[in-house]
Amino acid sequence: MLSDVFHFIMVVVVGGGFCGGFVLSMLISWIVRFICKYADDEMQMKLDKFLDQLIVPCIIIGAIFMYVMEYHTDWRYFLGTN
Repeated sequence: MLSDVFHFIMVVVVGGGFCGGFVLSMLISWIVRFICKYADDEMQMKLDKFLDQLIVPCIIIGAIFMYVMEYHTDWRYFLGTN
């Protein structure tokens, strides 16, 4: 029981939410900054505020993705190890 809770926390919260969310946020941030790199200062400030608010939705998306991949897909079948 305790190992199942620990597994859930490590996979979904740490792996999906923390790592996956921050990676997704950085990827979106880099792409948007690359596209808007010649924007004026006012636009850059608005962009920074928007990208700062993006981290929470990215963490939620990463956690949901890891939950679905771990508990609702048979990914071992796709690897051919089953």
